[in-house]
Amino acid sequence: MKNIELIQLDLLSEESLNKLKYHNFDIVFSWATIIYVHPRKFKKLIKILNQLSLKQLIFIERNFTKKSFFSYLDFFRNAPNWIHNYVFELKLFEKDLIVRQEKVPNEIWLPGGGSAFLLDIRKSH
Repeated sequence: MKNIELIQLDLLSEESLNKLKYHNFDIVFSWATIIYVHPRKFKKLIKILNQLSLKQLIFIERNFTKKSFFSYLDFFRNAPNWIHNYVFELKLFEKDLIVRQEKVPNEIWLPGGGSAFLLDIRKSH
């Protein structure tokens, strides 16, 4: 593979995110990291990730699919997990996104608490 840059950073750190301010990536990927982001910081984080991504966001995260809630707190192995409703929340502030979600089989995710989805998020233009 050519032209691949992997970056690991603290998504909640303003300093880390500022380092990426003038970068763009074709794909931004997250596996079980956004579950630790409090709802007060979620919207800002998603906006930043969406700005960094030229084509696609791929999240493998616990996802809440009922429309009546934005997110809720769950505890798995005594660690707080925020289960966000990605489709509902993304559509509130980014109307041009196409979100496809696919359930991750429990045998893959169950050690992480279940309720996981692959979220394929693309810009419609």
